[in-house]
Amino acid sequence: MRHGKKTLNERLIESQPRGGEKIPVDVDTHVNALLAFENGVQGSLMTSFDVWDSQTPRLEIYGEQGTLCIADPDPTDGINIFGGQVLLQNPRNGKVGLSPSCTKSPEHWHVAENTHNFNEDTRGIGLVDLAYAVKNQRPARASGKMAQHVCEIMFGILESSKTGQFSEIESRCDIPAPLPVDFLGVSNEMSVTTLDFSEPFFTVKYVTDEKNIPINEKTIVLNLSEQPLRIESQTLSKFQSVIALNTVIPNMEKGVLVERFASYDDEAALLDAVRKLWPLAYEIRREERLKGVGHYMSPKSAIGNIQFSMYFRLFRAA
Repeated sequence: MRHGKKTLNERLIESQPRGGEKIPVDVDTHVNALLAFENGVQGSLMTSFDVWDSQTPRLEIYGEQGTLCIADPDPTDGINIFGGQVLLQNPRNGKVGLSPSCTKSPEHWHVAENTHNFNEDTRGIGLVDLAYAVKNQRPARASGKMAQHVCEIMFGILESSKTGQFSEIESRCDIPAPLPVDFLGVSNEMSVTTLDFSEPFFTVKYVTDEKNIPINEKTIVLNLSEQPLRIESQTLSKFQSVIALNTVIPNMEKGVLVERFASYDDEAALLDAVRKLWPLAYEIRREERLKGVGHYMSPKSAIGNIQFSMYFRLFRAA
């Protein structure tokens, strides 16, 4: 069963190459659906182009023994990045009466054990599995039958709004087995990788599972791990950073070090050099919040399933 609404008759394209152009809206842009699965499970789905932001979890699963919550937090690029912790609430660790939103009160939830790799934005993992399935002559997890089944469900949701009744889904697909823990042989060996996207101005190092990292010059330290990072008297949560000097980081699970940012005596000359090599961030992203702002954006670089880029802006005291 589904109900939908078309809020606007025209919408503004915000991405390139047609940014700024208005187009007519021919479909519903806010859809609510109730799904009844074959095994008796029920699901509710809301999809929308009309909501600016929300504290509603992207996905919650309710079971007899607890609730799983996937909040999908991301500080820069919006939703659908698929990172963040998987949170668990059950009678053993739950506190009845507190906020039910895991995005508002994560401290009242238990972090579920994560036994697998590929916990960042790994959109291509299904394609990788497909390639190995062809090579090893086994069924692919993201199969054509699954895609057909999903498409039929999507069209069924739209059809139910016209008829006012549930749409019967005729296709079926097998539930794929989870990826093995050691898929692609990914391990967590210690490594420090120097990235080149910020050159020739700064040095950026990507660190995984490294112990006793010496910091001998002013260095920006960014924690990318779910585990807190301890630097002397400070503790960094995920996506928090600090400027460190003359210290040793005892244990870094995953993070970034930015060096040489304090090595320039002539900041105006540095800004001029950056302008010649890096475009304005607005020219790349076309976001209104960046329009008229002197943010310059480096090229992008990737390591594994993580992409990096850098914004540069020179602030002068009034």
